[in-house]
Amino acid sequence: MRNSLCIITLLLIHFVSFGQNINQAEVARINQTLEKGRNSFAQGNYSWALSLAQQAESRADKIENVQLSWEAQNLRGEIYLMQRQYDKTVNLFLDMAISGEKRQNYSISANAYFSLANTFSAISAFDKATEYYEKAYTQFEKIDYELGMIEISLAAGYNHIRAHQLTAAESDFKNLLALALKDSISYFEYEAYDGLIEIYDALNQPQKGSEYALAYFDLIKSEGNTPTIGLVAYHLSIFYEKMGETSKAEEFLEVAIKRNPKQAKAYRSKTIKFKLPSKTSETELNKAQLYAQKLEANALNKIKAKEQKESKSESSVLQNVHKQEKQQLSDLAHNLLLGTKILDHSAIETEYTHQDLLIAHHEYENRERQAELARYKLESERNRLAKENEESKRKIAEEEKVILEQELKIHSQQRLYYVTLLIAVVIVIVILSIEYVRVRKLNKMLAKQQVTIAESNIQLQASNNDIKRTNSYLQQAQDDLTKGFQKEKKIRQELEKAHQDLKETHNSLIQAEKMSALGMLTAGIAHELKNPINFISNGVLLIEENAEELFKHVSVQNEEIDEIRSDIKELIKDTKFGTTRIHEIVEGLRVYSRKDDVTFQKADIVQVMNAALLILKPKYKHKAEIVKKFDENIPEIDCFQGEINQVFINIIGNGVDALDKYGTITITIKQVEDTHVRIIIQDDGSGIPDDVKEKMFSPLFTTKTQSEGTGLGLSITADLIKKHHGKLQLKTKVGLGTAFIITLPIRQLI
Repeated sequence: MRNSLCIITLLLIHFVSFGQNINQAEVARINQTLEKGRNSFAQGNYSWALSLAQQAESRADKIENVQLSWEAQNLRGEIYLMQRQYDKTVNLFLDMAISGEKRQNYSISANAYFSLANTFSAISAFDKATEYYEKAYTQFEKIDYELGMIEISLAAGYNHIRAHQLTAAESDFKNLLALALKDSISYFEYEAYDGLIEIYDALNQPQKGSEYALAYFDLIKSEGNTPTIGLVAYHLSIFYEKMGETSKAEEFLEVAIKRNPKQAKAYRSKTIKFKLPSKTSETELNKAQLYAQKLEANALNKIKAKEQKESKSESSVLQNVHKQEKQQLSDLAHNLLLGTKILDHSAIETEYTHQDLLIAHHEYENRERQAELARYKLESERNRLAKENEESKRKIAEEEKVILEQELKIHSQQRLYYVTLLIAVVIVIVILSIEYVRVRKLNKMLAKQQVTIAESNIQLQASNNDIKRTNSYLQQAQDDLTKGFQKEKKIRQELEKAHQDLKETHNSLIQAEKMSALGMLTAGIAHELKNPINFISNGVLLIEENAEELFKHVSVQNEEIDEIRSDIKELIKDTKFGTTRIHEIVEGLRVYSRKDDVTFQKADIVQVMNAALLILKPKYKHKAEIVKKFDENIPEIDCFQGEINQVFINIIGNGVDALDKYGTITITIKQVEDTHVRIIIQDDGSGIPDDVKEKMFSPLFTTKTQSEGTGLGLSITADLIKKHHGKLQLKTKVGLGTAFIITLPIRQLI
């Protein structure tokens, strides 16, 4: 019994929703067709998109779905606009707008006017576009649809900017900002601020521009280092600069660079500016306006002709519609009487009759809508029909009376249907009550089981707590052990570093002791050689004078004596050259081994360089040519002469070692401005690879064998240059050579 009642109830509900389900399926198919059309439009396949839009519009009209029909027409208009078929575009959207207003469907009429305005703006008919933007705004105001009003304010603002009507554009963007703030729509707030900043920049009104730009900056400054924040800060800087507020201008310029470093160069050079669209000439504007008026007039004429044609066809069809409705209602009443008799004899027959009633009710609703439409149109033609044919008026009144009587009968059948539905609902409620009692018993049994489960859960929770405490102890022990390991590792690393530093210091001390001993030995040798050389030099001079005196007193002239005189002169000349050479070498050794004073002393940097070259001559004379490029009048500099001499010897010696074959070492000495002297030592050797260049100045690093070098030369050189408050630069390229650039101050600040 219960199952039978459920089946009956379900059948009733099914038949009620059957017609609705058919419409829903058709709506889904129309939506799919529209979606395919939009995708084809986005892909540029306009012909197929237009075909799909027309199919969707035809189907929507069949099921009288106004919304879907409007969407299909709107898609068709967008396609026409993209294809630049402006006559079809204007005709379609204007027809939609006028039709929507007649039906008081202001949503459709507003959107149609909006599309019309965009069309006219696209052909540069800006005044005509403004007219339709205002109409669309008014339509949206009637239905209080603020999002539509916002979108129109944005479009109208940019339309006025394109027309260079900046005052009107200012009003549009202010209205847009007010609406966006009211509804808290951030996207349109940003658009409003952008538009206002652009307008005030064009109008050269930095005071107003800075107010809106600062509000915009405060709104978005928490969003991170975005390019938009950088651009707004940049425009704030421009506004403040125009206002003469230099400190604020610099402050926001730095903010702009910090937020968008990629545009730092453009921000500093002030090359980023707003650029309004190019202004359309008056001739082109007038031409566009006339074209828009022509499109509008043609569309209105076509719409008027269409309405007249429809009005004529409706009057001829109206009487046929009433006759058909009268016959259908008569048949329906007959079927209802027949159904009542059958209902008394059989429950199954009653069910069939009930189904017929549902179908008849659905058909009646359709006819009723058609009758309403017919009455609406009949009212507009009644005065004219009354004058032409009084008899037709009488028949129409009788037909309306019959229709009302049939409506009363249908309403009575509806009451019967509702009573039947109420009985079904009561039966369902009884069934649900029985089920409720059964479920309640089951709930009590479940409650007992839940108590047992809860007790088990308490025991499991206690066990879990014990396990968590144990895990916590183990985790703490593991953390302590990890910290111990990390501490031990850190101590080990510190000990290894200290050992390495100690080793490097030890090697440096050994080398320093060697160099100190060598310096003392060199100084001693130079000192010991100096006096004998002086004796030889003085003796040679004396011999030269005595020989000249002797030959003056010899009166005999012969070839043998002349040959002896020539040989003596040649020997004296060679001896003088040798003593001069020994003197130069001793002087170079003296400079190299010289123990510097506590304070800086003035020295001739050219003389120091020559002394270094003299010492290195045995090393380079068979391997390199020395090219000197010394400026004249190089001033003396404050320095430790021996240390600078050691610097030159280290760098030139390394340059000689870098030559694979006979090459050139170019030495340039010149004055830089009035404060510094620059020494450039350049070789044309093999150059230095990048991996070696990174370690060049590290102590004990060398690419030579142990017998050839210690790895301390360049490290000491760098320290000595630093001690003299100078600068040492290295430029090298593999295969081309290496250049060391030394810059030393002429005067040391003590």
